[in-house]
Amino acid sequence: MKFLSFLILTIASATFVYSETKIKAMGPYYNAENPYVPTVWNYDFSQPFDDCPVCTVAEKCGPFCWGNIVKDGYICSSASQSPVNIVRTQVDNTLTFPSLNAISGGCSDFKQFVDDHSFEVKPVSCSNLQLTHNSKVYTFAQIHIHAKSEHTVSNKYADAEAHMVHVAADGSLLVIGVFLNVSPNVQSHPFFAGFWNIATIGSQGKGYDSNKIYSYEYKVEGSNPLLNPYEQLLPSSQSFYTYSGSLTTPKCSEPVTWIVMEQNVLIGKVDLDNLVHAVQYADNTVTLQQFNFADYRPVQPLNGRVIKKYVDPRTATPSEQPVSAPVTQIKICQYGSYCHTSSDCVAGNKCYKQNQYYSQCLPDPTTYKTGSCVANWGTSCNGDSDCCDPGAICNSNSFKQCQQPIAASGLCKTPSGF
Repeated sequence: MKFLSFLILTIASATFVYSETKIKAMGPYYNAENPYVPTVWNYDFSQPFDDCPVCTVAEKCGPFCWGNIVKDGYICSSASQSPVNIVRTQVDNTLTFPSLNAISGGCSDFKQFVDDHSFEVKPVSCSNLQLTHNSKVYTFAQIHIHAKSEHTVSNKYADAEAHMVHVAADGSLLVIGVFLNVSPNVQSHPFFAGFWNIATIGSQGKGYDSNKIYSYEYKVEGSNPLLNPYEQLLPSSQSFYTYSGSLTTPKCSEPVTWIVMEQNVLIGKVDLDNLVHAVQYADNTVTLQQFNFADYRPVQPLNGRVIKKYVDPRTATPSEQPVSAPVTQIKICQYGSYCHTSSDCVAGNKCYKQNQYYSQCLPDPTTYKTGSCVANWGTSCNGDSDCCDPGAICNSNSFKQCQQPIAASGLCKTPSGF
């Protein structure tokens, strides 16, 4: 069935066929010339932050424990980590979209491969893809994919997220993040279809292993069309969010300038399946079957950082016209929900840090009712005045209890659903 899918996809994707090119199986990605270095981390989401293993090759640490890795250069517990939840932004009319430059149309030679945690494509000796941001020139280094998305918007995940990594001459990093969502109306996105075609061609006597579909690194020379994710993958709207963060895998290096595109890009189910299966079948994969081979890092606290937003004037709605002041926010997060600051929480609640990964809205003791209240949340009551927790009410069921405070909106997410 897998071979049939690839065959259909090859025929349907004629617009992204590589002509006359030499497609070479370069051997396993982790070979004698590029040896595999075992990691001390993986994507085991079952490890609680307060009961971490020792973070060794034998006892790897999952995402909630990466902050415990003490190897040289690892800073996953630092204060400016990525990804983040994008919910409170400040529209900044001084921002501009980066100037993109695809010299000669892009890169003709590139490699596609899978490491132990993501599907990746990078140009070969190509400086033809560059962008300029805040007067600094960055060169495109590689693009890789995480599924599901790493950044969230109002606590909502996309199906996947593409990261276009750029490096400046001084070594500083800029990453463009693009949200990817599966649409039943898309068979396969043209940008990805070509990569699956290469895998199919590779199956024809060029080192393909049916049990490890993407475990080989393929070099593509003289591709047509050229590799150009600026034209082939960026959404039509240039609106974006930006903040200073980090890489999203250990060593979690800082700083990284993040540009996260607001508009998502639609892909086919076959694209998402192949991206996930690529990591699933990779040698030494650090993804786990019990978590559907997910390779994303949970969101990190902002710790006072401000997320700014650039609004594309071509697609701006009247409510998105640039202003210099922060957008007014309504306190929406109910008792127990995730929060970034106390201004996110309903009246009577404050944002309390629970660990290095998240904070929760919890009742503010200074606002407890005084006088006749006798019951806390979850205990028996006769009327609303019995409930001491701020915002709590006495429900009307036959067994009356003080309910948690009422939220003004359902946009917030509780830790049990994380």
